[in-house]
Amino acid sequence: MHRQPLHQAYLGSDYVVTTPVGTVTVRADGPPIGAPAALALVAGRRVTVVTAWNPRSIMQSVVANRAANARLGRDLRARRWQWWEAVGRERTNSADAKSDAWAEDSYAVVDTDPEAVRQLAHVYGQNAVLVWDGERGSIVWCDA
Repeated sequence: MHRQPLHQAYLGSDYVVTTPVGTVTVRADGPPIGAPAALALVAGRRVTVVTAWNPRSIMQSVVANRAANARLGRDLRARRWQWWEAVGRERTNSADAKSDAWAEDSYAVVDTDPEAVRQLAHVYGQNAVLVWDGERGSIVWCDA
């Protein structure tokens, strides 16, 4: 796998997490943004964003992606991991937002060892996960 183009894409993405108290956007290349209560909720907490969409970055149908992500959700529940809904999406500014921008339904797994989440992502054919350490985000490769 040639990581550089993927790494740049992941760095240029927003990971929008819907917490119980509001939405927060975490990034691998900058500070989080969002509602004050949501920012306070993720401060100092580990959050790992994972999806089952488009394994190995090979485009799948929406139906196939939703089915795979539903299986991932069942696996998260079986492990009794706490998670919030999330979306990984292409970063756009409001002036040039595109209706066809890339987005993938995801899960933000909270207060769980990122290595365990990374291993599960690998099972689902994912290249990487976004790990938020409570202060900043980083891309963690699944084949590492």
